[in-house]
Amino acid sequence: MSHDPSRPVARAAAGAVLLAVLLTGCTGGSDGGTTPVPEPPPVPASSAATTPVPPPTPGSAESSVEAQPVRTRKPVRLDAPGEAADDVVVRLASVRAVEATASGPGEVAGPALAVTVSIENGTTAELDLGSAVVNLADAKGAPGSLMSADPARPLPTRAAAGQTVDGVYVFTVAEGRRDPVTVEVGVTPSDPLVVFRGQPTG
Repeated sequence: MSHDPSRPVARAAAGAVLLAVLLTGCTGGSDGGTTPVPEPPPVPASSAATTPVPPPTPGSAESSVEAQPVRTRKPVRLDAPGEAADDVVVRLASVRAVEATASGPGEVAGPALAVTVSIENGTTAELDLGSAVVNLADAKGAPGSLMSADPARPLPTRAAAGQTVDGVYVFTVAEGRRDPVTVEVGVTPSDPLVVFRGQPTG
């Protein structure tokens, strides 16, 4: 039997082909490793981000706010009652001359008037006096300077239903400018000012 020299070459070639087939089978298989992953759908933008916002209105140095008129009751005598609101009565229990002592910043000692303000809450609800104000003007309309030393004592911040409360307010007023004086009492911001006018007798 003769030896065929081409047979080893053929076997080598067949082996190479077989190896290539095996390698292809290992890497071909499923498309899972090579199929591109689809991108997620875009997230829609929030409607708030796309809602148009109007530009801010520019201010003006020349603009002004209309002043609200101050409402006042018709003036009554210093010793007469004044009505701040339904069932809320204001009285000046006394207006007496004192010598004021300076104790706070900017205060100047001197002749003054101590005004005792009494507020009667005749309603069935608690009355908020946290914004109550008391002002005094002399005979020429100049405001008296409010002092903080004794006997000054502000009104309490609340008056219970049916309760009467009081406070003392001290204003410097020259002795020659007290005929008359005007006292304004504001019980709440929504009520008109109660106005008292006359010459103190104390």
